[in-house]
Amino acid sequence: MNLGISWTNFYQTLKDIYGRDLDEATMIRRTNLILDDLRMKVNLPSQIRTDYIPYVYEFERYKLPDDYKTEGKISLRYDDQIDNDRNRTYLSDEPPFQRYNKHWRFYTPEVWNERINLDQATINFNKGKEKLWLSNGRSNSEYQEISACDSLTGWTAGGGAGSLALDEDVKAEGNYSINFDLTAATAATLTYVIPTAVDLTEYINAGLIRLFKWLPTAPSSIEIQIGDDSSNYYTQTITTQADGDIFDTENLNEIEFSFRDATKSGSPTMSSVLHFKIILNFSSATTDTDFRIDSIRAYKPENLVFEYYSYYFVKTSAGVWQKDITETVGTDEEILILPEWRRVFAKLCLLDELEKSGDSRYVNFYTETDKWLKEISKRYPNRAKREGSFYW
Repeated sequence: MNLGISWTNFYQTLKDIYGRDLDEATMIRRTNLILDDLRMKVNLPSQIRTDYIPYVYEFERYKLPDDYKTEGKISLRYDDQIDNDRNRTYLSDEPPFQRYNKHWRFYTPEVWNERINLDQATINFNKGKEKLWLSNGRSNSEYQEISACDSLTGWTAGGGAGSLALDEDVKAEGNYSINFDLTAATAATLTYVIPTAVDLTEYINAGLIRLFKWLPTAPSSIEIQIGDDSSNYYTQTITTQADGDIFDTENLNEIEFSFRDATKSGSPTMSSVLHFKIILNFSSATTDTDFRIDSIRAYKPENLVFEYYSYYFVKTSAGVWQKDITETVGTDEEILILPEWRRVFAKLCLLDELEKSGDSRYVNFYTETDKWLKEISKRYPNRAKREGSFYW
Protein backbone atom coordinates (compact mmCIF):
# COMPACT_ATOMS: atom_id res chain seq x y z
CA MET A 1 0.00 0.00 0.00
CA ASN A 2 1.44 3.36 -1.01
CA LEU A 3 1.12 5.65 1.99
CA GLY A 4 2.87 8.63 0.47
CA ILE A 5 1.88 11.17 -2.16
CA SER A 6 4.50 13.31 -3.88
CA TRP A 7 4.34 17.04 -3.27
CA THR A 8 4.03 17.58 -7.04
CA ASN A 9 0.86 15.48 -7.17
CA PHE A 10 -0.51 16.94 -3.95
CA TYR A 11 0.08 20.48 -5.17
CA GLN A 12 -1.78 19.64 -8.37
CA THR A 13 -4.64 18.27 -6.25
CA LEU A 14 -4.76 21.57 -4.36
CA LYS A 15 -5.00 23.51 -7.63
CA ASP A 16 -7.63 21.12 -9.03
CA ILE A 17 -9.85 21.52 -5.96
CA TYR A 18 -9.34 25.27 -5.73
CA GLY A 19 -9.95 25.73 -9.45
CA ARG A 20 -7.35 28.43 -9.87
CA ASP A 21 -3.59 28.76 -9.64
CA LEU A 22 -1.91 28.92 -6.25
CA ASP A 23 1.43 30.19 -5.01
CA GLU A 24 3.47 27.03 -4.43
CA ALA A 25 5.80 28.45 -1.77
CA THR A 26 2.80 29.67 0.23
CA MET A 27 1.09 26.30 -0.04
CA ILE A 28 4.19 24.44 1.16
CA ARG A 29 4.35 26.64 4.25
CA ARG A 30 0.62 26.22 4.86
CA THR A 31 0.80 22.45 4.44
CA ASN A 32 3.67 22.30 6.93
CA LEU A 33 1.55 24.22 9.45
CA ILE A 34 -1.28 21.71 9.01
CA LEU A 35 1.17 18.83 9.46
CA ASP A 36 2.28 20.48 12.71
CA ASP A 37 -1.32 20.54 13.93
CA LEU A 38 -1.91 16.98 12.81
CA ARG A 39 1.13 15.54 14.54
CA MET A 40 0.04 17.10 17.82
CA LYS A 41 -3.45 15.59 17.63
CA VAL A 42 -2.98 11.98 16.58
CA ASN A 43 -0.80 8.88 16.48
CA LEU A 44 -1.63 7.33 13.13
CA PRO A 45 -0.75 3.70 12.32
CA SER A 46 1.29 5.02 9.40
CA GLN A 47 3.50 6.90 11.89
CA ILE A 48 4.73 3.72 13.59
CA ARG A 49 8.46 3.16 13.16
CA THR A 50 10.79 0.40 14.35
CA ASP A 51 14.32 0.91 15.62
CA TYR A 52 16.79 -1.10 17.68
CA ILE A 53 18.23 -0.27 21.06
CA PRO A 54 21.68 -1.90 21.56
CA TYR A 55 21.19 -2.93 25.17
CA VAL A 56 24.06 -3.89 27.46
CA TYR A 57 23.54 -4.42 31.17
CA GLU A 58 26.19 -1.89 32.22
CA PHE A 59 24.71 0.90 30.09
CA GLU A 60 21.71 2.88 31.22
CA ARG A 61 21.08 5.90 29.01
CA TYR A 62 20.19 5.47 25.35
CA LYS A 63 19.58 7.96 22.60
CA LEU A 64 16.03 7.95 21.29
CA PRO A 65 15.52 8.11 17.50
CA ASP A 66 15.63 11.61 16.03
CA ASP A 67 12.00 11.36 14.92
CA TYR A 68 10.67 9.97 18.21
CA LYS A 69 7.38 11.63 19.11
CA THR A 70 7.35 12.65 22.75
CA GLU A 71 3.64 12.09 23.30
CA GLY A 72 3.55 8.71 21.58
CA LYS A 73 2.95 5.33 23.19
CA ILE A 74 6.00 3.07 22.81
CA SER A 75 6.69 -0.65 22.89
CA LEU A 76 9.96 -2.31 23.88
CA ARG A 77 10.74 -5.97 23.40
CA TYR A 78 13.62 -8.35 22.81
CA ASP A 79 14.32 -9.16 19.20
CA ASP A 80 13.57 -12.88 19.50
CA GLN A 81 10.08 -12.80 20.99
CA ILE A 82 7.47 -10.36 22.24
CA ASP A 83 8.27 -9.24 25.75
CA ASN A 84 4.86 -9.70 27.36
CA ASP A 85 4.56 -13.32 26.23
CA ARG A 86 8.15 -14.53 26.28
CA ASN A 87 9.20 -17.54 28.33
CA ARG A 88 12.71 -17.13 29.56
CA THR A 89 15.15 -20.00 29.89
CA TYR A 90 16.63 -19.79 33.37
CA LEU A 91 20.02 -21.03 34.43
CA SER A 92 20.19 -23.41 37.35
CA ASP A 93 22.20 -20.96 39.43
CA GLU A 94 20.15 -17.91 38.49
CA PRO A 95 18.84 -16.09 41.58
CA PRO A 96 15.23 -17.13 42.24
CA PHE A 97 13.94 -13.57 42.32
CA GLN A 98 14.81 -13.19 38.64
CA ARG A 99 12.16 -15.76 37.77
CA TYR A 100 9.52 -13.17 38.45
CA ASN A 101 10.86 -11.14 35.55
CA LYS A 102 8.34 -11.39 32.70
CA HIS A 103 8.51 -8.19 30.62
CA TRP A 104 9.75 -4.62 30.43
CA ARG A 105 7.79 -2.20 32.53
CA PHE A 106 7.83 1.57 32.31
CA TYR A 107 7.92 3.76 35.39
CA THR A 108 8.32 7.38 36.26
CA PRO A 109 11.98 8.44 36.53
CA GLU A 110 11.62 8.66 40.32
CA VAL A 111 10.40 5.05 40.62
CA TRP A 112 12.97 3.87 38.07
CA ASN A 113 15.74 5.27 40.27
CA GLU A 114 14.69 2.92 43.08
CA ARG A 115 15.41 -0.17 40.88
CA ILE A 116 12.58 -2.08 42.53
CA ASN A 117 11.93 -4.41 39.57
CA LEU A 118 13.76 -6.15 36.76
CA ASP A 119 13.53 -5.17 33.09
CA GLN A 120 12.73 -1.68 34.24
CA ALA A 121 12.54 1.30 31.86
CA THR A 122 11.77 5.00 31.90
CA ILE A 123 12.05 8.03 29.68
CA ASN A 124 13.69 10.97 31.36
CA PHE A 125 14.13 14.53 30.15
CA ASN A 126 17.81 15.28 30.69
CA LYS A 127 19.92 18.20 29.45
CA GLY A 128 17.26 19.32 27.01
CA LYS A 129 16.68 15.87 25.50
CA GLU A 130 14.62 12.84 26.33
CA LYS A 131 16.58 9.68 27.07
CA LEU A 132 15.49 6.08 27.27
CA TRP A 133 16.84 4.63 30.52
CA LEU A 134 16.96 0.86 30.99
CA SER A 135 18.17 -1.34 33.81
CA ASN A 136 18.22 -4.91 35.08
CA GLY A 137 17.43 -6.70 31.84
CA ARG A 138 18.60 -10.13 30.79
CA SER A 139 21.71 -8.87 28.96
CA ASN A 140 24.95 -9.51 30.80
CA SER A 141 28.00 -7.32 31.25
CA GLU A 142 30.50 -9.48 29.37
CA TYR A 143 33.00 -7.51 27.33
CA GLN A 144 36.36 -7.67 25.60
CA GLU A 145 38.77 -5.24 27.18
CA ILE A 146 40.78 -3.12 24.77
CA SER A 147 42.56 -1.16 27.49
CA ALA A 148 41.92 -0.57 31.17
CA CYS A 149 44.08 2.56 30.86
CA ASP A 150 45.98 1.47 33.95
CA SER A 151 49.36 1.51 32.16
CA LEU A 152 51.13 3.73 29.62
CA THR A 153 52.65 0.73 27.86
CA GLY A 154 51.76 0.86 24.16
CA TRP A 155 50.43 4.44 24.29
CA THR A 156 51.91 7.31 22.26
CA ALA A 157 50.71 10.88 21.81
CA GLY A 158 50.58 12.88 18.58
CA GLY A 159 49.28 16.13 17.16
CA GLY A 160 49.32 18.65 19.99
CA ALA A 161 48.87 16.01 22.69
CA GLY A 162 51.63 15.38 25.20
CA SER A 163 52.56 14.83 28.83
CA LEU A 164 50.99 11.38 29.06
CA ALA A 165 50.61 10.32 32.68
CA LEU A 166 48.62 7.95 34.85
CA ASP A 167 45.99 9.71 36.95
CA GLU A 168 44.85 7.94 40.10
CA ASP A 169 42.69 10.78 41.35
CA VAL A 170 40.15 11.01 38.49
CA LYS A 171 39.08 7.71 36.93
CA ALA A 172 36.03 5.73 35.87
CA GLU A 173 37.19 2.16 36.48
CA GLY A 174 40.27 0.35 37.75
CA ASN A 175 43.29 2.07 39.27
CA TYR A 176 44.01 4.92 36.86
CA SER A 177 42.95 6.92 33.86
CA ILE A 178 45.42 8.27 31.26
CA ASN A 179 45.91 12.01 31.52
CA PHE A 180 47.31 14.25 28.76
CA ASP A 181 47.57 17.90 27.75
CA LEU A 182 46.97 19.75 24.50
CA THR A 183 49.20 22.61 23.38
CA ALA A 184 48.27 25.09 20.62
CA ALA A 185 46.85 22.53 18.21
CA THR A 186 43.64 21.63 16.38
CA ALA A 187 44.04 17.90 17.05
CA ALA A 188 45.09 15.62 19.88
CA THR A 189 45.96 12.04 18.95
CA LEU A 190 46.47 9.02 21.16
CA THR A 191 47.61 5.78 19.53
CA TYR A 192 47.57 2.48 21.36
CA VAL A 193 49.41 -0.64 20.18
CA ILE A 194 47.61 -3.41 22.02
CA PRO A 195 50.24 -5.58 23.76
CA THR A 196 48.32 -8.82 23.22
CA ALA A 197 46.14 -9.02 20.10
CA VAL A 198 42.40 -9.42 20.67
CA ASP A 199 39.84 -11.11 18.44
CA LEU A 200 36.85 -8.87 17.60
CA THR A 201 35.47 -10.78 14.62
CA GLU A 202 32.23 -11.51 16.48
CA TYR A 203 31.75 -7.80 17.12
CA ILE A 204 31.81 -6.58 13.51
CA ASN A 205 28.10 -6.95 12.71
CA ALA A 206 26.58 -5.15 15.69
CA GLY A 207 29.28 -4.66 18.32
CA LEU A 208 30.01 -1.49 20.25
CA ILE A 209 33.09 0.03 21.84
CA ARG A 210 32.52 2.34 24.77
CA LEU A 211 35.06 4.44 26.63
CA PHE A 212 35.16 7.35 29.03
CA LYS A 213 36.57 10.79 28.30
CA TRP A 214 37.15 13.96 30.30
CA LEU A 215 37.15 16.98 28.00
CA PRO A 216 38.17 20.29 29.60
CA THR A 217 37.62 21.82 26.14
CA ALA A 218 34.98 20.24 23.93
CA PRO A 219 36.21 19.01 20.54
CA SER A 220 34.15 19.48 17.39
CA SER A 221 34.43 15.73 16.76
CA ILE A 222 36.17 12.58 17.96
CA GLU A 223 37.50 10.00 15.50
CA ILE A 224 38.09 6.44 16.67
CA GLN A 225 40.01 3.75 14.79
CA ILE A 226 40.13 0.06 15.70
CA GLY A 227 41.67 -2.69 13.61
CA ASP A 228 44.43 -5.08 12.66
CA ASP A 229 47.05 -2.36 12.24
CA SER A 230 47.44 1.29 11.22
CA SER A 231 46.53 0.47 7.59
CA ASN A 232 43.56 -1.85 8.13
CA TYR A 233 40.89 -0.68 10.55
CA TYR A 234 37.30 0.43 11.10
CA THR A 235 36.77 4.13 11.75
CA GLN A 236 33.94 6.37 12.90
CA THR A 237 33.69 10.11 13.53
CA ILE A 238 31.59 10.93 16.59
CA THR A 239 30.03 14.30 17.43
CA THR A 240 28.01 13.54 20.59
CA GLN A 241 28.11 11.35 23.65
CA ALA A 242 26.65 7.85 23.50
CA ASP A 243 23.22 9.05 24.66
CA GLY A 244 23.11 11.98 22.23
CA ASP A 245 24.22 14.71 24.64
CA ILE A 246 26.77 17.27 23.49
CA PHE A 247 30.30 16.84 24.80
CA ASP A 248 30.48 17.95 28.43
CA THR A 249 33.41 19.99 29.73
CA GLU A 250 32.42 19.63 33.39
CA ASN A 251 31.53 15.95 33.77
CA LEU A 252 32.44 12.50 32.55
CA ASN A 253 31.64 11.74 28.88
CA GLU A 254 30.70 8.25 27.71
CA ILE A 255 31.69 7.81 24.07
CA GLU A 256 30.37 5.06 21.80
CA PHE A 257 31.87 3.59 18.63
CA SER A 258 29.45 1.40 16.64
CA PHE A 259 30.73 -1.10 14.09
CA ARG A 260 27.35 -0.83 12.37
CA ASP A 261 27.99 2.86 11.65
CA ALA A 262 31.75 2.60 11.02
CA THR A 263 33.55 2.55 7.67
CA LYS A 264 36.50 0.43 6.58
CA SER A 265 39.98 1.65 5.80
CA GLY A 266 42.01 -1.03 4.05
CA SER A 267 40.95 -4.65 4.67
CA PRO A 268 40.56 -5.27 8.40
CA THR A 269 39.85 -8.86 9.47
CA MET A 270 39.53 -8.05 13.20
CA SER A 271 40.77 -11.50 14.18
CA SER A 272 44.01 -10.09 15.56
CA VAL A 273 43.38 -6.50 16.63
CA LEU A 274 46.47 -4.52 17.62
CA HIS A 275 45.59 -0.96 16.62
CA PHE A 276 43.49 1.58 18.50
CA LYS A 277 43.57 5.31 17.86
CA ILE A 278 41.53 8.24 19.07
CA ILE A 279 41.73 11.74 17.57
CA LEU A 280 40.15 14.81 19.15
CA ASN A 281 39.48 17.48 16.51
CA PHE A 282 39.05 21.14 17.45
CA SER A 283 37.72 24.01 15.34
CA SER A 284 40.66 26.23 16.31
CA ALA A 285 44.07 25.91 17.92
CA THR A 286 43.49 24.84 21.52
CA THR A 287 45.60 24.74 24.66
CA ASP A 288 44.30 22.98 27.76
CA THR A 289 45.30 20.45 30.40
CA ASP A 290 43.90 17.32 32.03
CA PHE A 291 42.23 15.54 29.16
CA ARG A 292 41.64 11.95 30.24
CA ILE A 293 40.66 8.59 28.78
CA ASP A 294 39.65 5.42 30.62
CA SER A 295 38.13 1.95 30.33
CA ILE A 296 38.00 1.06 26.63
CA ARG A 297 35.80 -2.02 26.14
CA ALA A 298 34.06 -3.86 23.30
CA TYR A 299 30.53 -5.18 23.88
CA LYS A 300 28.09 -7.40 22.00
CA PRO A 301 24.72 -5.87 22.88
CA GLU A 302 21.29 -7.44 23.00
CA ASN A 303 19.05 -5.88 20.37
CA LEU A 304 15.81 -4.55 21.80
CA VAL A 305 13.10 -3.82 19.24
CA PHE A 306 11.80 -0.34 19.92
CA GLU A 307 8.46 0.57 18.32
CA TYR A 308 7.39 4.17 18.60
CA TYR A 309 5.37 6.91 16.96
CA SER A 310 7.31 9.20 14.68
CA TYR A 311 6.43 12.85 14.13
CA TYR A 312 8.01 12.77 10.65
CA PHE A 313 5.43 13.02 7.89
CA VAL A 314 7.68 13.73 4.91
CA LYS A 315 10.07 11.48 2.98
CA THR A 316 12.78 12.66 0.59
CA SER A 317 13.51 11.08 -2.79
CA ALA A 318 16.43 9.32 -1.06
CA GLY A 319 14.00 7.66 1.36
CA VAL A 320 14.98 9.80 4.36
CA TRP A 321 12.15 10.82 6.70
CA GLN A 322 11.95 14.42 7.88
CA LYS A 323 9.57 16.65 9.80
CA ASP A 324 8.43 19.12 7.11
CA ILE A 325 8.35 19.63 3.37
CA THR A 326 11.47 21.49 2.29
CA GLU A 327 10.44 24.98 1.26
CA THR A 328 11.68 24.63 -2.30
CA VAL A 329 9.42 25.07 -5.30
CA GLY A 330 9.24 21.86 -7.35
CA THR A 331 10.36 19.53 -4.55
CA ASP A 332 9.76 15.82 -5.18
CA GLU A 333 9.33 14.86 -1.52
CA GLU A 334 6.42 12.68 -0.36
CA ILE A 335 3.82 13.42 2.31
CA LEU A 336 2.71 10.53 4.52
CA ILE A 337 -1.08 10.81 4.20
CA LEU A 338 -3.34 7.79 3.75
CA PRO A 339 -5.00 7.70 0.29
CA GLU A 340 -8.54 7.95 1.68
CA TRP A 341 -7.62 11.11 3.57
CA ARG A 342 -5.78 13.03 0.87
CA ARG A 343 -8.74 14.94 -0.50
CA VAL A 344 -10.04 16.11 2.87
CA PHE A 345 -6.47 16.94 3.93
CA ALA A 346 -6.14 19.06 0.79
CA LYS A 347 -9.36 20.88 1.69
CA LEU A 348 -7.94 21.55 5.15
CA CYS A 349 -4.83 23.07 3.57
CA LEU A 350 -7.04 25.34 1.40
CA LEU A 351 -9.18 26.80 4.20
CA ASP A 352 -7.14 29.96 4.68
CA GLU A 353 -7.06 30.56 0.95
CA LEU A 354 -10.82 30.13 0.66
CA GLU A 355 -11.50 32.44 3.61
CA LYS A 356 -9.13 35.10 2.30
CA SER A 357 -10.74 35.11 -1.14
CA GLY A 358 -14.32 35.04 0.23
CA ASP A 359 -15.03 31.73 -1.49
CA SER A 360 -18.48 30.39 -0.60
CA ARG A 361 -17.07 26.86 -0.24
CA TYR A 362 -15.27 27.87 2.96
CA VAL A 363 -18.15 26.93 5.31
CA ASN A 364 -18.67 23.48 3.77
CA PHE A 365 -14.93 22.76 3.69
CA TYR A 366 -14.55 23.88 7.29
CA THR A 367 -17.43 21.65 8.44
CA GLU A 368 -16.07 18.64 6.53
CA THR A 369 -12.47 19.01 7.74
CA ASP A 370 -13.50 19.72 11.34
CA LYS A 371 -15.56 16.53 11.37
CA TRP A 372 -12.61 14.60 9.90
CA LEU A 373 -10.17 15.92 12.50
CA LYS A 374 -12.52 15.00 15.35
CA GLU A 375 -13.04 11.53 13.89
CA ILE A 376 -9.35 10.66 13.51
CA SER A 377 -8.49 12.26 16.86
CA LYS A 378 -11.02 9.93 18.48
CA ARG A 379 -9.88 6.92 16.47
CA TYR A 380 -6.14 7.55 16.85
CA PRO A 381 -5.73 9.61 20.03
CA ASN A 382 -2.43 11.11 21.00
CA ARG A 383 -1.51 8.57 23.67
CA ALA A 384 0.20 10.78 26.21
CA LYS A 385 2.61 9.13 28.61
CA ARG A 386 0.84 8.15 31.81
CA GLU A 387 3.12 8.47 34.79
CA GLY A 388 3.08 5.53 37.14
CA SER A 389 1.71 3.18 34.49
CA PHE A 390 3.38 0.05 33.18
CA TYR A 391 3.07 1.43 29.69
CA TRP A 392 3.16 4.89 28.15
